[in-house]
Amino acid sequence: MSESSTPVENCGYMCLEMETDSDYMKCGCRAEILQEYTEKDQLKEKEQAVRKFEQEIDSLTFRNQQLSKRVLLLQDELDDAQSHKKKGKNKHSDASYTPSSISAGVFNEELQRKIEENAKLSQQVDESTRMYQGRIEELEAKVKEYEDKFNQHQEVNDVNKEKNKVLIDRLQEEKAMIEVKLQTLETDTKKYRSRADKAEESLSDVQCQLQKQLDTANKIISDKLPFIDTRTKIAQPLLLGQLIRYFTPGSTVSSTDAYMYAMGVSLCAIILAIFHHPYFFGVQRIGMQLRVACCSLLYRKALRLNNTALGQTTTGQIVNLMSNDVNRFDTAAIFLHYLWVGPAQAIPVLIILWNELGPSAMAGFGVLLLLVPVQSWMGKLFSKFRHKTAVHTDERVKVMNEIISGMRVIKMYCWEKPFGQLVEKSEGKSVSLLNMDILTQSKHDDDKNF
Repeated sequence: MSESSTPVENCGYMCLEMETDSDYMKCGCRAEILQEYTEKDQLKEKEQAVRKFEQEIDSLTFRNQQLSKRVLLLQDELDDAQSHKKKGKNKHSDASYTPSSISAGVFNEELQRKIEENAKLSQQVDESTRMYQGRIEELEAKVKEYEDKFNQHQEVNDVNKEKNKVLIDRLQEEKAMIEVKLQTLETDTKKYRSRADKAEESLSDVQCQLQKQLDTANKIISDKLPFIDTRTKIAQPLLLGQLIRYFTPGSTVSSTDAYMYAMGVSLCAIILAIFHHPYFFGVQRIGMQLRVACCSLLYRKALRLNNTALGQTTTGQIVNLMSNDVNRFDTAAIFLHYLWVGPAQAIPVLIILWNELGPSAMAGFGVLLLLVPVQSWMGKLFSKFRHKTAVHTDERVKVMNEIISGMRVIKMYCWEKPFGQLVEKSEGKSVSLLNMDILTQSKHDDDKNF
Protein backbone atom coordinates (compact mmCIF):
# COMPACT_ATOMS: atom_id res chain seq x y z
CA MET A 1 0.00 0.00 0.00
CA SER A 2 1.47 3.33 -1.08
CA GLU A 3 1.85 6.23 1.31
CA SER A 4 -0.14 8.53 -0.97
CA SER A 5 -3.28 6.39 -0.68
CA THR A 6 -6.03 7.75 1.51
CA PRO A 7 -7.20 6.08 4.75
CA VAL A 8 -10.43 5.10 3.04
CA GLU A 9 -8.52 3.21 0.32
CA ASN A 10 -6.29 1.57 2.95
CA CYS A 11 -9.33 0.51 4.92
CA GLY A 12 -11.01 -0.90 1.80
CA TYR A 13 -7.89 -2.80 0.80
CA MET A 14 -7.54 -4.14 4.34
CA CYS A 15 -11.18 -5.25 4.45
CA LEU A 16 -10.81 -6.94 1.03
CA GLU A 17 -7.73 -8.88 2.12
CA MET A 18 -9.31 -9.88 5.42
CA GLU A 19 -12.44 -11.07 3.62
CA THR A 20 -10.33 -13.11 1.15
CA ASP A 21 -8.31 -14.72 3.95
CA SER A 22 -11.40 -15.45 5.99
CA ASP A 23 -13.09 -17.03 2.95
CA TYR A 24 -10.02 -19.16 2.28
CA MET A 25 -9.81 -20.26 5.91
CA LYS A 26 -13.53 -21.05 5.91
CA CYS A 27 -13.11 -23.16 2.78
CA GLY A 28 -10.16 -25.02 4.35
CA CYS A 29 -12.09 -25.69 7.55
CA ARG A 30 -15.10 -26.86 5.58
CA ALA A 31 -12.89 -29.20 3.50
CA GLU A 32 -11.36 -30.66 6.67
CA ILE A 33 -14.78 -31.12 8.29
CA LEU A 34 -16.19 -32.75 5.16
CA GLN A 35 -13.15 -35.01 4.90
CA GLU A 36 -13.51 -36.08 8.54
CA TYR A 37 -17.22 -36.78 8.12
CA THR A 38 -16.53 -38.71 4.89
CA GLU A 39 -13.83 -40.82 6.53
CA LYS A 40 -16.07 -41.50 9.51
CA ASP A 41 -18.94 -42.59 7.26
CA GLN A 42 -16.66 -44.83 5.23
CA LEU A 43 -15.17 -46.38 8.39
CA LYS A 44 -18.67 -47.04 9.71
CA GLU A 45 -19.65 -48.72 6.45
CA LYS A 46 -16.47 -50.84 6.46
CA GLU A 47 -16.98 -51.80 10.09
CA GLN A 48 -20.56 -52.84 9.32
CA ALA A 49 -19.34 -54.94 6.36
CA VAL A 50 -16.62 -56.52 8.54
CA ARG A 51 -19.14 -57.35 11.25
CA LYS A 52 -21.42 -58.87 8.62
CA PHE A 53 -18.58 -61.01 7.28
CA GLU A 54 -17.61 -62.05 10.81
CA GLN A 55 -21.21 -63.07 11.51
CA GLU A 56 -21.28 -65.10 8.29
CA ILE A 57 -17.98 -66.76 9.23
CA ASP A 58 -19.27 -67.56 12.70
CA SER A 59 -22.47 -69.03 11.27
CA LEU A 60 -20.48 -71.08 8.76
CA THR A 61 -18.12 -72.27 11.48
CA PHE A 62 -21.05 -73.28 13.68
CA ARG A 63 -22.66 -75.10 10.74
CA ASN A 64 -19.38 -76.83 9.97
CA GLN A 65 -19.07 -77.98 13.56
CA GLN A 66 -22.61 -79.37 13.47
CA LEU A 67 -21.89 -81.17 10.24
CA SER A 68 -18.66 -82.56 11.68
CA LYS A 69 -20.55 -83.87 14.68
CA ARG A 70 -23.18 -85.35 12.39
CA VAL A 71 -20.49 -87.02 10.29
CA LEU A 72 -18.87 -88.49 13.40
CA LEU A 73 -22.22 -89.73 14.61
CA LEU A 74 -22.96 -91.33 11.27
CA GLN A 75 -19.49 -92.84 11.24
CA ASP A 76 -20.11 -94.38 14.65
CA GLU A 77 -23.43 -95.78 13.55
CA LEU A 78 -21.79 -97.22 10.47
CA ASP A 79 -19.12 -98.89 12.59
CA ASP A 80 -21.76 -100.36 14.88
CA ALA A 81 -23.69 -101.71 11.93
CA GLN A 82 -20.59 -103.36 10.50
CA SER A 83 -19.74 -104.94 13.85
CA HIS A 84 -23.27 -106.37 14.17
CA LYS A 85 -23.02 -107.74 10.67
CA LYS A 86 -19.87 -109.70 11.42
CA LYS A 87 -21.26 -111.24 14.61
CA GLY A 88 -24.58 -112.49 13.14
CA LYS A 89 -24.72 -116.30 12.56
CA ASN A 90 -28.42 -117.03 12.42
CA LYS A 91 -30.40 -118.23 9.47
CA HIS A 92 -32.00 -115.08 8.71
CA SER A 93 -28.74 -113.46 7.84
CA ASP A 94 -29.99 -112.51 4.40
CA ALA A 95 -33.06 -110.79 5.71
CA SER A 96 -31.12 -108.85 8.35
CA TYR A 97 -28.43 -108.01 5.89
CA THR A 98 -30.69 -106.23 3.53
CA PRO A 99 -31.92 -103.52 5.96
CA SER A 100 -28.46 -102.91 7.35
CA SER A 101 -27.01 -102.62 3.88
CA ILE A 102 -29.81 -100.25 2.92
CA SER A 103 -29.21 -98.12 6.03
CA ALA A 104 -25.49 -98.16 5.34
CA GLY A 105 -26.09 -96.92 1.80
CA VAL A 106 -28.35 -94.20 3.05
CA PHE A 107 -25.77 -93.20 5.61
CA ASN A 108 -23.07 -93.17 3.00
CA GLU A 109 -25.13 -91.00 0.68
CA GLU A 110 -26.00 -88.61 3.48
CA LEU A 111 -22.41 -88.59 4.57
CA GLN A 112 -21.29 -87.86 1.06
CA ARG A 113 -23.82 -85.05 0.78
CA LYS A 114 -22.73 -83.58 4.07
CA ILE A 115 -19.13 -83.80 3.01
CA GLU A 116 -19.95 -81.97 -0.20
CA GLU A 117 -21.88 -79.35 1.74
CA ASN A 118 -18.99 -79.03 4.12
CA ALA A 119 -16.63 -78.60 1.21
CA LYS A 120 -18.86 -75.96 -0.31
CA LEU A 121 -19.15 -74.19 3.02
CA SER A 122 -15.39 -74.35 3.46
CA GLN A 123 -14.96 -72.92 -0.01
CA GLN A 124 -17.45 -70.15 0.77
CA VAL A 125 -15.64 -69.42 4.03
CA ASP A 126 -12.35 -69.22 2.15
CA GLU A 127 -13.86 -66.93 -0.47
CA SER A 128 -15.44 -64.74 2.22
CA THR A 129 -12.15 -64.61 4.06
CA ARG A 130 -10.31 -63.60 0.89
CA MET A 131 -12.94 -60.98 0.08
CA TYR A 132 -12.78 -59.72 3.65
CA GLN A 133 -9.00 -59.47 3.51
CA GLY A 134 -9.12 -57.70 0.13
CA ARG A 135 -11.75 -55.29 1.37
CA ILE A 136 -9.72 -54.56 4.47
CA GLU A 137 -6.62 -53.94 2.35
CA GLU A 138 -8.62 -51.65 0.03
CA LEU A 139 -10.02 -49.72 2.98
CA GLU A 140 -6.56 -49.44 4.53
CA ALA A 141 -5.24 -48.07 1.22
CA LYS A 142 -8.06 -45.50 1.06
CA VAL A 143 -7.48 -44.55 4.69
CA LYS A 144 -3.80 -44.09 3.95
CA GLU A 145 -4.66 -42.02 0.87
CA TYR A 146 -7.02 -39.85 2.92
CA GLU A 147 -4.38 -39.46 5.59
CA ASP A 148 -1.89 -38.31 2.96
CA LYS A 149 -4.41 -35.80 1.58
CA PHE A 150 -5.22 -34.63 5.08
CA ASN A 151 -1.53 -34.12 5.79
CA GLN A 152 -1.15 -32.17 2.55
CA HIS A 153 -4.14 -29.96 3.40
CA GLN A 154 -2.78 -29.51 6.88
CA GLU A 155 0.59 -28.40 5.48
CA VAL A 156 -1.12 -25.98 3.06
CA ASN A 157 -3.26 -24.66 5.90
CA ASP A 158 -0.19 -24.13 8.09
CA VAL A 159 1.56 -22.26 5.27
CA ASN A 160 -1.51 -20.09 4.72
CA LYS A 161 -1.75 -19.42 8.44
CA GLU A 162 1.85 -18.22 8.44
CA LYS A 163 1.22 -15.99 5.46
CA ASN A 164 -2.03 -14.67 6.88
CA LYS A 165 -0.40 -14.04 10.22
CA VAL A 166 2.03 -11.59 8.61
CA LEU A 167 -0.82 -9.99 6.68
CA ILE A 168 -3.02 -9.78 9.78
CA ASP A 169 -0.21 -8.14 11.75
CA ARG A 170 0.26 -5.58 8.99
CA LEU A 171 -3.47 -4.94 8.76
CA GLN A 172 -3.71 -4.51 12.52
CA GLU A 173 -0.95 -1.90 12.37
CA GLU A 174 -2.79 -0.09 9.57
CA LYS A 175 -6.01 -0.34 11.57
CA ALA A 176 -4.33 1.28 14.55
CA MET A 177 -3.03 4.10 12.34
CA ILE A 178 -6.48 4.59 10.81
CA GLU A 179 -8.06 4.70 14.28
CA VAL A 180 -5.58 7.40 15.29
CA LYS A 181 -6.41 9.39 12.15
CA LEU A 182 -10.10 8.85 12.80
CA GLN A 183 -9.78 10.23 16.32
CA THR A 184 -8.00 13.30 15.01
CA LEU A 185 -10.70 13.75 12.37
CA GLU A 186 -13.41 13.41 15.03
CA THR A 187 -11.77 16.09 17.15
CA ASP A 188 -11.50 18.36 14.10
CA THR A 189 -15.13 17.64 13.26
CA LYS A 190 -16.22 18.59 16.77
CA LYS A 191 -14.29 21.84 16.51
CA TYR A 192 -15.79 22.67 13.12
CA ARG A 193 -19.24 21.73 14.40
CA SER A 194 -18.89 24.09 17.35
CA ARG A 195 -17.74 26.82 14.98
CA ALA A 196 -20.69 26.11 12.69
CA ASP A 197 -23.10 26.32 15.64
CA LYS A 198 -21.63 29.64 16.65
CA ALA A 199 -21.84 30.86 13.06
CA GLU A 200 -25.49 29.76 12.86
CA GLU A 201 -26.28 31.60 16.08
CA SER A 202 -24.59 34.75 14.82
CA LEU A 203 -26.35 34.34 11.46
CA SER A 204 -29.73 34.00 13.17
CA ASP A 205 -28.99 37.16 15.19
CA VAL A 206 -28.01 39.02 12.03
CA GLN A 207 -31.14 37.77 10.27
CA CYS A 208 -33.31 38.94 13.16
CA GLN A 209 -31.68 42.37 13.08
CA LEU A 210 -32.02 42.64 9.31
CA GLN A 211 -35.65 41.50 9.50
CA LYS A 212 -36.36 44.14 12.14
CA GLN A 213 -34.69 46.81 10.00
CA LEU A 214 -36.63 45.62 6.94
CA ASP A 215 -39.91 45.70 8.86
CA THR A 216 -39.11 49.19 10.09
CA ALA A 217 -38.26 50.35 6.56
CA ASN A 218 -41.43 48.77 5.15
CA LYS A 219 -43.49 50.41 7.87
CA ILE A 220 -41.92 53.81 7.17
CA ILE A 221 -42.48 53.41 3.43
CA SER A 222 -46.08 52.27 3.90
CA ASP A 223 -46.77 55.16 6.28
CA LYS A 224 -45.05 57.83 4.20
CA LEU A 225 -46.01 56.53 0.75
CA PRO A 226 -49.31 58.47 0.40
CA PHE A 227 -47.69 61.66 1.69
CA ILE A 228 -44.77 61.28 -0.73
CA ASP A 229 -47.25 61.13 -3.60
CA THR A 230 -49.10 64.22 -2.31
CA ARG A 231 -45.98 66.27 -1.62
CA THR A 232 -44.50 65.37 -4.99
CA LYS A 233 -47.64 66.58 -6.75
CA ILE A 234 -47.34 69.93 -4.88
CA ALA A 235 -43.59 70.32 -5.41
CA GLN A 236 -43.52 69.48 -9.12
CA PRO A 237 -45.62 72.51 -10.27
CA LEU A 238 -43.51 74.86 -8.13
CA LEU A 239 -40.28 73.57 -9.68
CA LEU A 240 -41.82 73.73 -13.14
CA GLY A 241 -42.87 77.37 -12.51
CA GLN A 242 -39.33 78.33 -11.51
CA LEU A 243 -37.99 76.58 -14.60
CA ILE A 244 -40.43 78.55 -16.80
CA ARG A 245 -39.28 81.81 -15.17
CA TYR A 246 -35.75 81.07 -16.34
CA PHE A 247 -36.91 81.35 -19.97
CA THR A 248 -38.83 84.63 -19.48
CA PRO A 249 -37.02 87.83 -20.52
CA GLY A 250 -35.34 89.69 -17.68
CA SER A 251 -35.29 86.65 -15.43
CA THR A 252 -32.88 86.62 -12.52
CA VAL A 253 -32.74 82.82 -12.32
CA SER A 254 -29.25 81.52 -13.06
CA SER A 255 -28.52 78.57 -15.34
CA THR A 256 -27.35 76.50 -12.38
CA ASP A 257 -30.66 77.05 -10.63
CA ALA A 258 -32.47 76.21 -13.87
CA TYR A 259 -30.60 72.92 -14.10
CA MET A 260 -31.45 72.20 -10.49
CA TYR A 261 -35.15 72.98 -11.15
CA ALA A 262 -35.09 70.70 -14.21
CA MET A 263 -33.50 67.94 -12.17
CA GLY A 264 -36.15 68.49 -9.50
CA VAL A 265 -38.96 68.19 -12.06
CA SER A 266 -37.44 64.98 -13.45
CA LEU A 267 -36.90 63.61 -9.95
CA CYS A 268 -40.52 64.36 -9.04
CA ALA A 269 -41.70 62.52 -12.16
CA ILE A 270 -39.51 59.54 -11.26
CA ILE A 271 -40.77 59.54 -7.66
CA LEU A 272 -44.38 59.66 -8.88
CA ALA A 273 -43.71 56.75 -11.25
CA ILE A 274 -42.07 54.74 -8.47
CA PHE A 275 -44.45 55.43 -5.57
CA HIS A 276 -47.78 56.03 -7.30
CA HIS A 277 -48.34 52.47 -8.54
CA PRO A 278 -47.28 50.75 -5.28
CA TYR A 279 -49.70 53.05 -3.46
CA PHE A 280 -52.58 52.03 -5.72
CA PHE A 281 -51.55 48.38 -5.46
CA GLY A 282 -51.62 48.59 -1.66
CA VAL A 283 -55.01 50.29 -1.44
CA GLN A 284 -56.52 47.91 -4.02
CA ARG A 285 -55.20 45.00 -2.03
CA ILE A 286 -56.88 46.40 1.10
CA GLY A 287 -60.11 46.82 -0.86
CA MET A 288 -59.90 43.23 -2.10
CA GLN A 289 -59.38 42.00 1.46
CA LEU A 290 -62.45 43.97 2.58
CA ARG A 291 -64.47 42.52 -0.29
CA VAL A 292 -63.42 38.94 0.52
CA ALA A 293 -64.20 39.47 4.21
CA CYS A 294 -67.68 40.81 3.38
CA CYS A 295 -68.31 37.87 1.02
CA SER A 296 -67.33 35.47 3.78
CA LEU A 297 -69.68 37.21 6.21
CA LEU A 298 -72.50 37.04 3.65
CA TYR A 299 -71.90 33.33 3.12
CA ARG A 300 -71.93 32.64 6.84
CA LYS A 301 -75.07 34.74 7.33
CA ALA A 302 -76.87 33.03 4.42
CA LEU A 303 -76.05 29.59 5.82
CA ARG A 304 -77.40 30.54 9.26
CA LEU A 305 -80.72 32.03 8.11
CA ASN A 306 -83.90 30.23 9.18
CA ASN A 307 -86.79 29.39 6.89
CA THR A 308 -88.70 32.60 7.72
CA ALA A 309 -85.72 34.82 6.89
CA LEU A 310 -85.03 32.85 3.71
CA GLY A 311 -88.66 33.41 2.68
CA GLN A 312 -88.27 37.17 3.12
CA THR A 313 -84.83 37.28 1.44
CA THR A 314 -84.75 36.57 -2.28
CA THR A 315 -81.98 34.89 -4.20
CA GLY A 316 -81.57 37.97 -6.36
CA GLN A 317 -80.83 40.11 -3.32
CA ILE A 318 -78.09 37.73 -2.20
CA VAL A 319 -76.64 37.55 -5.72
CA ASN A 320 -76.73 41.35 -6.00
CA LEU A 321 -74.93 41.72 -2.69
CA MET A 322 -72.27 39.18 -3.68
CA SER A 323 -71.68 40.43 -7.21
CA ASN A 324 -72.27 44.21 -7.19
CA ASP A 325 -72.36 45.76 -3.74
CA VAL A 326 -69.16 44.23 -2.41
CA ASN A 327 -67.25 45.53 -5.45
CA ARG A 328 -67.69 49.07 -4.10
CA PHE A 329 -65.01 48.34 -1.53
CA ASP A 330 -62.40 48.12 -4.31
CA THR A 331 -63.08 51.67 -5.53
CA ALA A 332 -63.84 53.07 -2.07
CA ALA A 333 -60.43 52.01 -0.76
CA ILE A 334 -58.70 53.97 -3.54
CA PHE A 335 -60.43 57.31 -2.88
CA LEU A 336 -60.98 57.00 0.86
CA HIS A 337 -57.50 58.40 1.49
CA TYR A 338 -58.35 61.65 -0.31
CA LEU A 339 -61.11 62.54 2.17
CA TRP A 340 -58.52 63.85 4.58
CA VAL A 341 -55.56 64.30 2.21
CA GLY A 342 -57.63 66.64 0.01
CA PRO A 343 -58.10 69.39 2.64
CA ALA A 344 -54.50 68.98 3.78
CA GLN A 345 -53.37 69.43 0.18
CA ALA A 346 -55.76 72.31 -0.59
CA ILE A 347 -54.47 74.55 2.22
CA PRO A 348 -50.80 74.75 1.08
CA VAL A 349 -51.93 75.05 -2.56
CA LEU A 350 -54.17 77.98 -1.62
CA ILE A 351 -51.27 79.64 0.21
CA ILE A 352 -48.99 79.20 -2.79
CA LEU A 353 -51.62 80.54 -5.20
CA TRP A 354 -52.28 83.53 -2.89
CA ASN A 355 -48.58 84.38 -2.96
CA GLU A 356 -48.41 84.02 -6.73
CA LEU A 357 -51.78 85.42 -7.88
CA GLY A 358 -53.06 87.40 -4.97
CA PRO A 359 -56.80 87.65 -4.16
CA SER A 360 -57.75 86.27 -7.61
CA ALA A 361 -56.74 82.81 -6.34
CA MET A 362 -59.87 82.81 -4.19
CA ALA A 363 -62.04 82.54 -7.33
CA GLY A 364 -60.70 79.10 -8.15
CA PHE A 365 -60.90 78.06 -4.52
CA GLY A 366 -64.53 79.29 -4.39
CA VAL A 367 -65.40 77.16 -7.42
CA LEU A 368 -63.84 74.21 -5.60
CA LEU A 369 -65.98 74.92 -2.56
CA LEU A 370 -69.10 75.18 -4.73
CA LEU A 371 -68.34 71.80 -6.30
CA VAL A 372 -68.36 70.10 -2.90
CA PRO A 373 -72.17 70.26 -2.37
CA VAL A 374 -72.72 69.49 -6.05
CA GLN A 375 -70.56 66.40 -5.73
CA SER A 376 -72.41 65.45 -2.55
CA TRP A 377 -75.78 65.84 -4.29
CA MET A 378 -74.54 63.84 -7.28
CA GLY A 379 -73.35 61.11 -4.95
CA LYS A 380 -76.74 60.91 -3.26
CA LEU A 381 -78.47 60.83 -6.64
CA PHE A 382 -76.11 58.13 -7.81
CA SER A 383 -76.78 56.17 -4.63
CA LYS A 384 -80.54 56.53 -5.19
CA PHE A 385 -80.30 55.21 -8.74
CA ARG A 386 -78.10 52.36 -7.55
CA HIS A 387 -80.66 51.48 -4.89
CA LYS A 388 -83.49 51.45 -7.43
CA THR A 389 -81.39 49.38 -9.79
CA ALA A 390 -80.62 46.90 -7.02
CA VAL A 391 -84.30 46.62 -6.04
CA HIS A 392 -85.36 46.13 -9.63
CA THR A 393 -82.58 43.61 -10.15
CA ASP A 394 -83.81 41.66 -7.14
CA GLU A 395 -87.35 41.66 -8.55
CA ARG A 396 -86.12 40.64 -12.00
CA VAL A 397 -84.08 37.74 -10.61
CA LYS A 398 -87.05 36.67 -8.48
CA VAL A 399 -89.36 36.70 -11.53
CA MET A 400 -86.84 34.74 -13.59
CA ASN A 401 -86.49 32.13 -10.85
CA GLU A 402 -90.28 31.77 -10.66
CA ILE A 403 -90.53 31.44 -14.44
CA ILE A 404 -87.78 28.82 -14.55
CA SER A 405 -89.33 26.82 -11.70
CA GLY A 406 -92.79 26.93 -13.39
CA MET A 407 -91.59 26.42 -16.96
CA ARG A 408 -93.58 23.19 -17.40
CA VAL A 409 -96.84 24.91 -16.40
CA ILE A 410 -96.10 27.82 -18.77
CA LYS A 411 -95.46 25.40 -21.62
CA MET A 412 -98.55 23.39 -20.81
CA TYR A 413 -100.89 26.44 -20.92
CA CYS A 414 -98.96 28.18 -23.75
CA TRP A 415 -98.19 31.27 -21.66
CA GLU A 416 -94.86 31.98 -23.35
CA LYS A 417 -95.85 35.34 -24.89
CA PRO A 418 -97.34 36.93 -21.72
CA PHE A 419 -94.37 35.91 -19.65
CA GLY A 420 -92.03 36.98 -22.46
CA GLN A 421 -93.61 40.43 -22.40
CA LEU A 422 -93.22 40.48 -18.62
CA VAL A 423 -89.51 39.68 -18.96
CA GLU A 424 -89.05 42.33 -21.67
CA LYS A 425 -90.80 44.93 -19.50
CA SER A 426 -88.56 44.07 -16.56
CA GLU A 427 -85.47 44.23 -18.78
CA GLY A 428 -86.58 47.62 -20.14
CA LYS A 429 -86.87 49.06 -16.64
CA SER A 430 -83.42 47.68 -15.78
CA VAL A 431 -81.89 49.20 -18.92
CA SER A 432 -83.46 52.62 -18.27
CA LEU A 433 -82.24 52.64 -14.67
CA LEU A 434 -78.77 51.57 -15.76
CA ASN A 435 -78.68 54.38 -18.34
CA MET A 436 -79.59 56.94 -15.68
CA ASP A 437 -76.98 55.43 -13.39
CA ILE A 438 -74.29 55.61 -16.05
CA LEU A 439 -75.17 59.21 -16.99
CA THR A 440 -75.07 60.28 -13.35
CA GLN A 441 -71.73 58.56 -12.84
CA SER A 442 -70.22 60.18 -15.96
CA LYS A 443 -71.39 63.63 -14.78
CA HIS A 444 -69.93 62.94 -11.37
CA ASP A 445 -66.60 61.92 -12.93
CA ASP A 446 -66.53 65.06 -15.10
CA ASP A 447 -67.08 67.29 -12.09
CA LYS A 448 -64.42 65.43 -10.19
CA ASN A 449 -61.89 65.79 -13.02
CA PHE A 450 -62.74 69.49 -13.35
